[in-house]
Amino acid sequence: EGSYAEGYGWEEEKKDFTWRSGDWTSKYAPWGDGASGPRGGTPPAMMWVLSAESFYYGAFYLLSQLTLNLEGKAITEGFAAGTNCWNWEIDPVEGTKGWFPPNTALPGNLNQLYSTNSAANSGCMPVTYAASQANGLRRNFSQPPQFREYCEQNPTAAGCQPWVEDVMWSGGAFGSQRFENYADQPYVFAVVVDHRGYWIYRWIPDASTGETGWPGVGRHRADRVLVKRPRTVVDVGGLATDVRGDVPEAVILQPSMPPEAACLRSSIETVNFQFGADALGAMAAQLGEYQPGGALEGAQNWWAHF
Repeated sequence: EGSYAEGYGWEEEKKDFTWRSGDWTSKYAPWGDGASGPRGGTPPAMMWVLSAESFYYGAFYLLSQLTLNLEGKAITEGFAAGTNCWNWEIDPVEGTKGWFPPNTALPGNLNQLYSTNSAANSGCMPVTYAASQANGLRRNFSQPPQFREYCEQNPTAAGCQPWVEDVMWSGGAFGSQRFENYADQPYVFAVVVDHRGYWIYRWIPDASTGETGWPGVGRHRADRVLVKRPRTVVDVGGLATDVRGDVPEAVILQPSMPPEAACLRSSIETVNFQFGADALGAMAAQLGEYQPGGALEGAQNWWAHF
């Protein structure tokens, strides 16, 4: 326990904690008790919530416990694990000022915060990047499967013909998956990881009650146990990219890459630490040989467990 306002607990101790590399300031991570739990975020779904009174320019990002435990040390620093442990990162709402050299134009306004799932390449949790790449550079739409019916009915809609007009499904500087955030405007963000991918929700909480579109999640509190899904986002302004700051409800989905999708995505790439591992992890999952003692032990596709 601790208090930011009174300066005790974590606030008192964090000055003595430093990362051995990088420019990362002190972070918070929940500690568990191994297999007996709590184990942090695990399948079949994970969720994080952030309520901010003013999120005009900031960064809300998530790292794996492995990265936190090993302090982000890479093989170039001679870490004993012999591998880069920065193996997963999701940046649901993040500014772009540090992405580019000084005096370089930003991809959007300063108060546009991007959603990005490709900040850390991983052979464990594949990412789509562009829609054309996710569909194996083919001239037919097959991935992600949850969009197939829509694209069959609306073949010329945005994203349904990536061979004509591509879409960056992983977000970042080359996409438009971003939220404009006003200064001194309360927002509540909820990030969900499930079998369909990364869902990033943003609500302007009710001015009198603090309620949001997810029952039990409010401006100043959240229930320990929640209903499985939020209310459906119906505001047109919240169902498109470049979400404006005054939109009361919004959601951005960045598709997952389960085994079948990962195989197709990897088929157009060089066999390397990322895409070779993605393909091998997909085969291991489909063959059931990823577990300890299996023929492909260590090869993983984490999406297969959601």
